[in-house]
Amino acid sequence: MKKPKPKITITALSEQSGLHRQTIRLRLKDAALYPPSGHSLKKLLDALKPDPAKESKTAYQAMMREKILEEKWRALKFENDRKLATLISRAFVCATVAKLSEKMTEITTRKLEGEYPVTVAGMDIHAAREHGKKLGDEIREEIRALGYLWGDN
Repeated sequence: MKKPKPKITITALSEQSGLHRQTIRLRLKDAALYPPSGHSLKKLLDALKPDPAKESKTAYQAMMREKILEEKWRALKFENDRKLATLISRAFVCATVAKLSEKMTEITTRKLEGEYPVTVAGMDIHAAREHGKKLGDEIREEIRALGYLWGDN
């Protein structure tokens, strides 16, 4: 008595090829080998191997689809930010930074070059440190003003 051939299933093909069962069904249907029973295992496994030309085209299409979706997402995000008025114009940022920079430069120049040497000359070390701390606080306050301007306190 002949031993019956083991039935070849989609699950068994999935385990052997490492492909998802739905992918196996589609590839076997394209090769006109579905259902898999009645066909040799070698023939089925050969049908499951991807066509290199088709795979590279599919990969390229997937990459392009991803880039298009990313660009659409970026445009939607920009439009949403514009509607919510959370965008700050580059010109406004540049003008504000330039204005604050001028103010901080003027304070440090005036204090460090003009007032600090004269004021510190007659002081003891502790008093000179306190004067330096006050100068640092003034400079930090101007830097903090930049944060308050953007709402970052």
